[in-house]
Amino acid sequence: MKKLALSLVALMFATSVFAMNFSVGAKGNIGIATTIQSMNDEPVEDILPVFSGSIGGVLGIQFTEMFALEPEVMFHFGNGYSVEDELAGKTLKNSFNWTTLEIPVMFKAKFAVGDGHFAVAVGPQFNFLLGDINTKLEHDGGTETYSFSADDIGFNTFTLGIGAGVEYGLPVGPGDLVFGVRWQMDLTNVSKNTDVPDDFKSEFRNMAVLPSVAYMIKL
Repeated sequence: MKKLALSLVALMFATSVFAMNFSVGAKGNIGIATTIQSMNDEPVEDILPVFSGSIGGVLGIQFTEMFALEPEVMFHFGNGYSVEDELAGKTLKNSFNWTTLEIPVMFKAKFAVGDGHFAVAVGPQFNFLLGDINTKLEHDGGTETYSFSADDIGFNTFTLGIGAGVEYGLPVGPGDLVFGVRWQMDLTNVSKNTDVPDDFKSEFRNMAVLPSVAYMIKL
C-alpha cells in the first residue's frame, strides 16, 4: 500500500510537471529609487530619490490558467539616493549609487481581459551588491567623485527584500508584450551596525518604484 501511494504521488508530480507551460523573456525597468533611513530610531529626513533602472531575463512557469511563478535575474543600476545641504550659504549635493544583482521570485495571479491578461504579483527578492558604492559631491567649486567598498562603510553585501506589482500583457507576434509597475523594498537592514555605539546604530533599506516592459515567448 505504501509503495502504491508513493507511486501515485510520483505519477501526480510527473503529470503536473509535464502539464506546466514555460516561457522565457527579456525585461527592462526604469523608475525611481531611494532609501529609508533612521539613526537611533529617529527617521533621517531630506533624503531625495534618484533615477534608477534594471535589465535582465525572466522565466515564466504557468501552473494553471490563473497561477504562475516567475523567477527573474535583474541587474539593477542606479540604486541609491541623494542629499542636499547648505554650508556657509552654499548648496552641497551628495549622491550615492550602486549596482545590485536582484533575483525576484514572483507569484502571480492572472485574469483574462479581452485578448490579453491582467496580473497581480508578489514575492521575495534576493539582492546582492556588485562592486563599490560610488558617491558624487557637487558644490560651487565643481564635482568630486569617490568610491567605497561595502566594508569601508559597513554595508551588508546581501539583503532580503519583497516586491509587489501589477501588469497587463497582450499578444504581439509570437509572444506577449507585458507592461507593469512594481514596488520593491528591503526587509533586512543594509547597515551591518558592527562595532558601532548604540546611539549611532542605523536602519537603512533600499526602496524603488519601477515601471517595466517585457516580452515573453512560450516554449
